[in-house]
Amino acid sequence: MRKLYVIIAVILLAVISCTKILDKPVETDVQMKTSTTSLENYYVFTSLSEVFKTFEDNGYILDDVDQITNKLNNYEADEGVDFSKFELKRFKEGTYNFVSTSANKQFKVSYVFQKNINKFRVVGTACTCTGCSDGCSPRRKQNGDCYCTVCVFVGSGVKCTKSESVGAGVSN
Repeated sequence: MRKLYVIIAVILLAVISCTKILDKPVETDVQMKTSTTSLENYYVFTSLSEVFKTFEDNGYILDDVDQITNKLNNYEADEGVDFSKFELKRFKEGTYNFVSTSANKQFKVSYVFQKNINKFRVVGTACTCTGCSDGCSPRRKQNGDCYCTVCVFVGSGVKCTKSESVGAGVSN
């Protein structure tokens, strides 16, 4: 009986130690300026200031902050778009797709942030996808080209419309 308890204790210890190993964050090859940890592969934020703070907290400078902020504020003011979700997703080494999504999920803006030493800047085109709330999301190919996913409810008559412009500005 004692042998059984020892075997169970060894199994439990093995499971607990494996769980602790799996709970550790996986580091990517995007290294922070002053630390050995890194930016994660995917973030979701509820405010634009959280996005910028994450870059700062990780030792990075983010160029074009004013242009991005102004453009998103213009959409909110001019078109009644209320951005409520901000995603930052790594799609290749040192490069992130930043997507701002409106509260009704029908308006999405994408920028590419690319790393150069300790600074990220907007590169390529800014991309908007407008239309349906389920689907019609901006995605990036490995070369940075933007495309919009299809609307999930195709039969609804709602179309997804894509537009692009160079830099931090976005045009309709």
